[in-house]
Amino acid sequence: MENMESWSRYIFNSMKPMMLEDAKKEVKEQVVKEVRDEVMKEVRDEVMKEVRDEGYKEGAKALMKVYHFLAKGMSNTDILKALPGVSIEFVVEARDSYEEILSLEAQQK
Repeated sequence: MENMESWSRYIFNSMKPMMLEDAKKEVKEQVVKEVRDEVMKEVRDEVMKEVRDEGYKEGAKALMKVYHFLAKGMSNTDILKALPGVSIEFVVEARDSYEEILSLEAQQK
């Protein structure tokens, strides 16, 4: 019986370094995964903010161009030809907004 316990202890002690290495490997993999996930989230958030900011800038530029063409008296069709990247809905909404601005300016005078 004592030999069996001694033998079991010997086997367990001889396996300790392998078990320790396996545990270290598992912990390292988990930490790497957690850090990677956190970095991915941060990078994704930064990229999305940049994309939104760029989208806002592009939208503002398009609106300014449409307002410019409206001030020149261009029709919706002419604006769409000049700015193929904008939709008819965008031009119609911009025209409504532009006309509202003009009417507010006229009321203030």
